[in-house]
Amino acid sequence: MRGFWRNRRHDRIRALLSSYIDGEVSASESRYVEEHLLACDACAADLRSLRATTALLGSLAALNAPRSYALTAAQAQAARGPGLYERIARVWRYGRAAKLAAVGAAMALVALLFGGIVGIMLQSSVGAPAAPIAAQRPAPAPAAAAPA
Repeated sequence: MRGFWRNRRHDRIRALLSSYIDGEVSASESRYVEEHLLACDACAADLRSLRATTALLGSLAALNAPRSYALTAAQAQAARGPGLYERIARVWRYGRAAKLAAVGAAMALVALLFGGIVGIMLQSSVGAPAAPIAAQRPAPAPAAAAPA
């Protein structure tokens, strides 16, 4: 059980390390990370690795994009899709067909449910199924023996 809590503490510290490097943690979180780093070599090694990665990325030259990839207002609107007004207008325009389809689907559902309920009621009122017709016929009389 002790290992479980230690792993949870390491996970919490590792989640805070990047924010700690960037100075985006509160004072209490900063103290928490620093106290843990004094006692934990693995987390201190993770911090050194993150700092080295940050320094390496900072030393890279900035690349210029061949064009702007920012969306225009029209592209952003197209990506979002129709707004509420457009959707209401579409439903209003095609409302009669949609209403008829919904009523038809509801009636089909009611018919299926009603048919199933009636079938269950009939089956339970009859009880056990009757024997097949072949089983209800009397057995044929034995053939008369031929006179000798």
